[in-house]
Amino acid sequence: MASGSRTTVAVALIANVLVTITKVTVGIIGASSALLSEGAHSISDSVNELFLVTAIRRSERPADDRHPFGYGAERFFWSLLAAVGIFVAGGGFSLFEAYHAFTEPTRTGRWVLEYVVLGLAAVFEGVSLTRAIYQVRTEAASVGRAPVEHVVKSADPAMKTVAFEDTIAVFGVGVAATGIALHQVTGNGRWEGVASAIIGLLLIFAAFALARDNMSLLIGESVEPALVDTIEATVAGHPMVAEVVELLTRYLGAHEVLVAARVILVEGLSSGQIARMSSEIDARVRQCDAEVTQVFIDATTSEESLGRK
Repeated sequence: MASGSRTTVAVALIANVLVTITKVTVGIIGASSALLSEGAHSISDSVNELFLVTAIRRSERPADDRHPFGYGAERFFWSLLAAVGIFVAGGGFSLFEAYHAFTEPTRTGRWVLEYVVLGLAAVFEGVSLTRAIYQVRTEAASVGRAPVEHVVKSADPAMKTVAFEDTIAVFGVGVAATGIALHQVTGNGRWEGVASAIIGLLLIFAAFALARDNMSLLIGESVEPALVDTIEATVAGHPMVAEVVELLTRYLGAHEVLVAARVILVEGLSSGQIARMSSEIDARVRQCDAEVTQVFIDATTSEESLGRK
């Protein structure tokens, strides 16, 4: 899954760089608010892809003495910065261009050139979106989810960010083209301002959603309830476990889950049996989901449990 995210981000970065050059160049030449808004969108996307590349590389570093659970959570941190970048650079500049279109005199556009650029942008963004959709569908099928459900529930911020960005990018090209076309037909440049405002609001919405998800993962988010129930049933089903007192889960990284369980054991177990029980539960819990990488069992007997009370 990590290699899939790396390829998806790389494709998105190449596409966004190509799109940025064409949009910004022609947007400046034609003084098109809609095209410049799309250019700002592409610039923010390109910077964000660099954040995501950094996130993936740094999160894959092995555990060490100072970080015994590894660096998986770095992917959430850098992805949070990417979300802020979408909000500030993309959304903010698009709204500024909307204001500019409503307050400045109507321009005479270079229509053919602008439509050509938007066509090229649609192709580049479409390639990137196709790659993102392929990864989403592949991962969703592997865990038995619908693609949209997987995007919502996945803890992989790289895949989620690219999927959001590319979807909005393709839609944004259509919005920009519509704004430019209405400007051309009516002679009213405010239509490009409307297009810029729509693009800006979409980017702000996406940034808020991504920032909220990454904040939750940084704070310490549990896996989905259905998996928690499956893990608890697996632990409780071991013949040496009398009761599961508490079960905690947490995402350590995009594809790394920690499971900690406090259990009460049946009476009369030897130390060797308890050691074997711990190893067996560890193996069974890891089979519940491939993303479980750390399992901790706190085992007590019923007498010890009563003594603590």
